[in-house]
Amino acid sequence: MFMDLDNFKDINDSLGHDVGDQLLKDVAKRIGGLLRKGDTLSRIGGDEFVVVLTGLKSPDDAGQVAQKIIASVGQPYEIGPYTVSTGCSVGIAIYPDDGADATTLMRHADTAMYVAKSSGRRSYQFFSADMNLRATERVRMESGLRGALERGELQVYYQPRVDLASGTLTGTEALLRWRHPEHGLIQASNFLGIIEESGLIHSIGEWVLQQACTQAQTWQVYYGETFSISVNISVRQFNRALPARVRNALEASGLDPRVLELEITESSLGRNVEESRTILGELRKLGVRIVVDDFGTGVSSLSHLRRFNVDGIKIDASFVRGMPKNVDDRVVVKAMIEMARSLRMNTIAEGVESEDQLELLRGMGCEEYSGHLLGEPVTVEEFQRRWLSFNDKVVPLAPRCH
Repeated sequence: MFMDLDNFKDINDSLGHDVGDQLLKDVAKRIGGLLRKGDTLSRIGGDEFVVVLTGLKSPDDAGQVAQKIIASVGQPYEIGPYTVSTGCSVGIAIYPDDGADATTLMRHADTAMYVAKSSGRRSYQFFSADMNLRATERVRMESGLRGALERGELQVYYQPRVDLASGTLTGTEALLRWRHPEHGLIQASNFLGIIEESGLIHSIGEWVLQQACTQAQTWQVYYGETFSISVNISVRQFNRALPARVRNALEASGLDPRVLELEITESSLGRNVEESRTILGELRKLGVRIVVDDFGTGVSSLSHLRRFNVDGIKIDASFVRGMPKNVDDRVVVKAMIEMARSLRMNTIAEGVESEDQLELLRGMGCEEYSGHLLGEPVTVEEFQRRWLSFNDKVVPLAPRCH
């Protein structure tokens, strides 16, 4: 069984190595407490652990042990003044079916672990033959991504956001795309996990932020129109270094901070509430707007939202999609809108695909929306043609940031 901890690097970086070291010790004690005499537990580096189970009657026994480990490791840890939460993903390889030697078994268990992580974390997976193909594809994609920025293959696409009452453009969201030389345009959802796990998210995420700010400043200068530009901030990007990176992008582009909107997921904010409030406070001092993305999908929606100084919420597309036929989804969306209004926050519905959804949102008092009803995300040139054509000026493209 090959396993590693979820978000350990973020905990280590934000709370310090002493906390990280103690967390590793506590995790090892919990795992060891679940094993039998004769089983082997080893930490092989960083936050990676290997367990060797012997004398099992069937592979299902390994699955039951994995479930117990995941449940135990996932319980909170009290370390000094901090309450720390983590989880683990587990990959399982069985001798001799999945390998006749230790090296092969380890490699296959590691492959299965990555599949477990990509399936949503805090889960386990048994190795299967087709995982080798997927692992090879993952390595190939990661290798391609490492040089994609330098080769000019990464692009920022833009999705409009519109006021429900007037139908006017209120903002645009910057979205990463990869124009692969062989496979064409690839959406971020197909490679974002690889960027996150490989650590490329920091350099690529900073590039997207710089590119979006430069483009927004260009639009302001040549159009004289002010509409917000939104940039997604991933879990790994949401750390103490974020305010400095945002400040650098604003200074380099000359963009008015009030134009920039950072979309931070609810799960990012809920990991460490006090740490999140500190980071948000530093961002607010810069003058940027903060919006909670994927709102409603986390467990802290009501209890923590009032503690964060944010400007708005984006209602997750999963709720919007179900509204026309699902009464429960309509009730939830209406409650979100009313709650946001009471807290003086803006409401944005994402993933709007039909006129039926739009009419329901309008009746509930939602203020803005985005989604495929307005069209797919498009290039800079196409965005200008579709959404800024009311102005006769020719707008040059923003200079490319590297």
